[in-house]
Amino acid sequence: MADSVIDCSPMSEVSTASTTAHTEENHVDESPRGIAVMVVVGVLVGLLSGLFGIGGGTIIVPALVWLGLTQRHAAATSMLAIVPTSVSGVLAYAVEGNVDWIAALLMFLGMFIGGQIGSLLLSRLPEVVLRWAFVVFMAFIIASQLIFYTFA
Repeated sequence: MADSVIDCSPMSEVSTASTTAHTEENHVDESPRGIAVMVVVGVLVGLLSGLFGIGGGTIIVPALVWLGLTQRHAAATSMLAIVPTSVSGVLAYAVEGNVDWIAALLMFLGMFIGGQIGSLLLSRLPEVVLRWAFVVFMAFIIASQLIFYTFA
């Protein structure tokens, strides 16, 4: 009979909850709240991408991590999510004649190679390194913008 005793202590609930959270860390929150957050983030990324020409990863990645994905899965998901935004933005700017096609092609060549290297690193670096690298990248962006607007 001793084997059929159920442990109702608070520690067993915490242990079960942390195990469940750990095994499901790569699943985005699909609750109505999670879906609403993803739609709002999508609108925000589209707006900022069209307005400032940003890729959107600076918004999408933190939102997806907050909703439950690992840094690795959030970055990979962001890469796909950015494609439609980029295409729609390019079309809108191209109609107005605001795209320098030669510069875009030259940058694309470098970005294609860099994207392959980045994807390789993404699959090999530990999660904690990816998170800190993203923090350092964001700090660099903020600092460069502050310096640019202070001395420009």
